[in-house]
Amino acid sequence: MGRSSEDGVFVGDYRLQMVLALMFLATLLGSESGLVPVLGWPGPCPTGIFSFGDSLSDTGAKSNMFPGDDNLPYGEQFFKKPSKRYSNGRLVLDFFALAFGRKPLLQPYIQNGPFDYRFGVNFAFFGATASGSAYSTPVNLAAQISQFRQFKKNTYREQGCSPYHIKLPTVEVFDDALYTLGIGGNDIMNAALEAQNQSYVFGHLIPKAMEVVTVGAKSLYDSGARRFLFFTTPSAGCSTIILTEFRDKAELDSMGCVKFVNENNQAYNAALRSVVTDLRSQFPDAEMDIFDYYGANVEILKNPTAYGFNPEKTMKACCGGSAVGLDRQHACGTPAAFVCANPDEHVNWDGLHFTEQFYRTIAQFVLAGKFSDLGINYSAVCTLDFSFFNSSVTFDQVYPHSSCEIPQMKETPLPHSVM
Repeated sequence: MGRSSEDGVFVGDYRLQMVLALMFLATLLGSESGLVPVLGWPGPCPTGIFSFGDSLSDTGAKSNMFPGDDNLPYGEQFFKKPSKRYSNGRLVLDFFALAFGRKPLLQPYIQNGPFDYRFGVNFAFFGATASGSAYSTPVNLAAQISQFRQFKKNTYREQGCSPYHIKLPTVEVFDDALYTLGIGGNDIMNAALEAQNQSYVFGHLIPKAMEVVTVGAKSLYDSGARRFLFFTTPSAGCSTIILTEFRDKAELDSMGCVKFVNENNQAYNAALRSVVTDLRSQFPDAEMDIFDYYGANVEILKNPTAYGFNPEKTMKACCGGSAVGLDRQHACGTPAAFVCANPDEHVNWDGLHFTEQFYRTIAQFVLAGKFSDLGINYSAVCTLDFSFFNSSVTFDQVYPHSSCEIPQMKETPLPHSVM
């Protein structure tokens, strides 16, 4: 582990020396996996990913538990079919999996079919909150952490004793995986839509959320996690759904976003930073990084052309939008919903979630160490593959043998007594 100063900030020169020494040693010794150790903390580059969060990272859990709303144009850009994701294509986690050469893409814990968890599991769930508010789902952060602990317990029980163990993570994957926690956006969004004042948000909601995050992170640490990546909340005040609701009745900031909602985001993010600072002091053998999702989001909104977005469309929903915001009568995924001609020009997909182009940009930021506390440049110290990042790439090109002809299932109406 690297040397640190009294306040826990790593000494730059020593850290650089450690990175160079590790890279040189890896070059001399060689590596079958092609992975180079990262900064001397847990050791090698991530061997897998265990994700906790909400709909920004849900890869199918909600749709598997509550089927029925998984319709095109969701998933059309990469998957060419409904993908159980709340975007037109891939999410940040999908780009992570592709970059690290993980196949298949990270699968949800809640499954209704064959699974492959060799390189991790996604526990994220649509509508999840950190504070525990059951506004739209009971599968909040605390529940997701409990699911992980049970999953790991069951996995150890299955190792070598069941035919299923070949599709489960090994001990090494658990030990050296990246544990991502990206949650809190729904806490802020729900508070605004429920007209909760800032005194409640600052005095009750955020402290409660931080209590759960703290307990959850400690629980993961006790379960062996040593590499953490926390995400701050992106700018809810600049989302199409919030602008539609509050543009004419709330103060806007210099970007044209709803000021009080962004202030709530910033307060949540400041509290998260304080929590992570405390966790670092308690667990100095763990790598705890923070990605500034809010800062990255604002950077894209302020300089859209630098990242391929249309300045006139950064706050307009591509799907389900209208001239004045969201079309509440024709939401994205319904037959009459408006869909823009070029989603890559838009930051916002359906009013609440982002486009694949936005998630691609965020993934590139994270992997390059931008907008993060520790600045871990995985692109430089790991062997990453960006060949499948292009917007023109399709699922069938990445997984050429995965397509099959799906037989049509005949629907049999239920008896009236059952319905």
